[in-house]
Amino acid sequence: MRPNRLLWLLFTLYLTFMGGASYYNTIFAVKVAHHVLLTVIMALWLVQKIRKNQGFPRTGLTLPLVGLVVVVGINIVFSIDPRMSFEHAWFMVVHLVLFLMIVDLLQRGYQRLVMELVFFMATIAVLISLWELAAWYFGTGIIPNTDVGFINTGQGLIPSLSSLPRLYLAMSVSTLLAGYIAPLITVSLGWALTTMKRDYKIVLLLLMALLILVLVMTGSRGGLLGLGVALGAFAVCQLIRSPRVTRVISARILIATSTVVGIVAALGFVILTLPRGIGTSNEGRVDMWRSAIEITADYPVFGVGYGMFGRAFRNYRDPEIVQDKLAHAHNLYLNTLSELGVAGAVVIVWLGGATILVIWRNYRTQTDRRKQMRIEAVCCALLGYGAHSLVEAFSITPIILMVITLIAYAITPLPQSRVVTLQKGHRNLAIGLLVIVVAWGMAQLLFDAAQNQYMQAFRQQTVADALQNVQAAKALDPNLGLYDLSIAYLVAQDAIHSNDAIDAYDNALAIAPTWEIGWANLAASYADDLDFANAFAAMNKAYALNHNTPMLVWWARFADVSKAIPDADIVTSYIRAMDNAFTIKRVLPLSTFWQETDLSKQALEEFAIAIPLDWQYRIWRVQDPSWLPALIPTNPQTYSEWWIMGETAFEAGNIQVALDAFDKSIALLPSADLRGDFEASRARALLALNAPMVDIELAIKRAKFYGVWLEEIPKLTPESEDSALIQRTSINAIEFAAVLYGRPPLFDYDERLAYPDR
Repeated sequence: MRPNRLLWLLFTLYLTFMGGASYYNTIFAVKVAHHVLLTVIMALWLVQKIRKNQGFPRTGLTLPLVGLVVVVGINIVFSIDPRMSFEHAWFMVVHLVLFLMIVDLLQRGYQRLVMELVFFMATIAVLISLWELAAWYFGTGIIPNTDVGFINTGQGLIPSLSSLPRLYLAMSVSTLLAGYIAPLITVSLGWALTTMKRDYKIVLLLLMALLILVLVMTGSRGGLLGLGVALGAFAVCQLIRSPRVTRVISARILIATSTVVGIVAALGFVILTLPRGIGTSNEGRVDMWRSAIEITADYPVFGVGYGMFGRAFRNYRDPEIVQDKLAHAHNLYLNTLSELGVAGAVVIVWLGGATILVIWRNYRTQTDRRKQMRIEAVCCALLGYGAHSLVEAFSITPIILMVITLIAYAITPLPQSRVVTLQKGHRNLAIGLLVIVVAWGMAQLLFDAAQNQYMQAFRQQTVADALQNVQAAKALDPNLGLYDLSIAYLVAQDAIHSNDAIDAYDNALAIAPTWEIGWANLAASYADDLDFANAFAAMNKAYALNHNTPMLVWWARFADVSKAIPDADIVTSYIRAMDNAFTIKRVLPLSTFWQETDLSKQALEEFAIAIPLDWQYRIWRVQDPSWLPALIPTNPQTYSEWWIMGETAFEAGNIQVALDAFDKSIALLPSADLRGDFEASRARALLALNAPMVDIELAIKRAKFYGVWLEEIPKLTPESEDSALIQRTSINAIEFAAVLYGRPPLFDYDERLAYPDR
């Protein structure tokens, strides 16, 4: 392998699986290295093009690309958060330069290298996915939650389809993996049908089959939608080429009919499969689509700003189905319209139309049918990606890199050799782009210097030292709101008087009125002064943002104490808080908190009546044992009744009876969701019976495989304490900071607002 090919391979690997992937957001060192590396590489490439007097490569898309850059620049100025919009738009600049670099490679005759890199990355994604599947099956422990594999659970060698995991590892999220994999299936098929070498054909078909397997195992309906559209379009392209078909039906009628059928089928798939299912991501999608339309209506010209949908969405979303992690509208077209407005949409339609025209010209000039078929495969893959984008909005570099590579291949006439004289490009545009790249890169490094100061605060032992670090970060990057919120949190934590904490949160919430955590902590500060009326008012602000907030229990308690709402609503809120705690964290209401007021007692009783008997037993065993006799069945029939029978027998010392009952409860389980707890109960009984170690270990392995929530897995040997730092930041704080600021949070809910679980 020649050095330049190796460098391109390493660079593409880095963009696909390291710097352009999730590590950029999760590892600060990678983020800094990515900014430095990409700025240097892009600048050096542009300098080279300028020195050789080649300039900005001519693609037929120059004017709409320049128009897009101009509109995004204006869009940043009018954004609801120009600072963060500016940071997000750096990726647009990166993707633009990468597109030009790929076009340059193709124009210089390196089309084989470009497509080999595409297939190599696809192969790596497949290998990572197969490795992930093997870890789940064999229990390698290399991947999180694979300490025990399926094969260790004694359920046979072949798992059922329902027990197979959803693959995600290659791209960190299953939907992102599907977005990357789906277009490459059609591309692999196109190249397999056109290659002249039999061994290449076999390898490409094998790759296609493995890509389909991985796609199916991601569980992504959008990915299957995109694949169906792509393969359907590719089949139509081949039918048009068949004289037998076109003698019966004209090509134009075939294209028109298939287009209508494809659109109806795609929209029908979206309507029939995606908006259904209460409590799933489908409700959230519909809510995002509705919100995107409302955002566009309120910000019609330039939108809310590049990358700002997640921030604006907090003011429009349905508080009943909140997911703080949502940063995109899960529809590329609505997301773009809400972020860039009509001005951006017009430029993108212009760019899309110009792209189609350039592809058509390139296609018509090809005399080799195999090259035409490859362009068809690429275009059909892009069409499938467009259909997939009805339910997703991909913005990560690995997927964008794959898409722009396919576009570059489709629009670029391929020279017959690498010894070609390139058409002179736009030198002034290249100089302008170089200035943008360097300026943007320097700004990103300034932001990184500020974040470095901010990250130092996480290591400090005192609030005062942490506050000093965050203030230093704000001095370097004064417009990043995250630092203001962190300062307010630290000031409140260090405050001697509650009034100081109240003032700190008031100031921060004036800047970020959708900061749910700030409203909740403000409520806690009011509660310190026994001002429960204001505590409820502040907590009500948090509740208005998220009806399922982790603070729902305290919203109910402050309402209970201050009598701010009717008793029936307070009881309902208590019950909903208990239900949310169990649904999300599998936490049962075992704290004395639930015995402190008449309304919380009433709520506990009503909650317990509506849940399975085994959960009731666990609650009343702690809260009020007088309820237990009524729960013990005389003729057990269900899995819950058999577990209670086993538990009462175990507590009475009848271990063999308990073991038999636990076995029967497991046999009657309707699903595997909570099987781990029942396997742990069985392991506990086996251990008490001094059963053969192989049986005890098998039960423990099964419990670990399925996961436990309400039980503790028996420990056969003492386990050493993990010396690593424990992540104590709540997922709500992490998702809020990630979506709005792309950085980890220093703040969290006040410790006084912890859920009363014990």
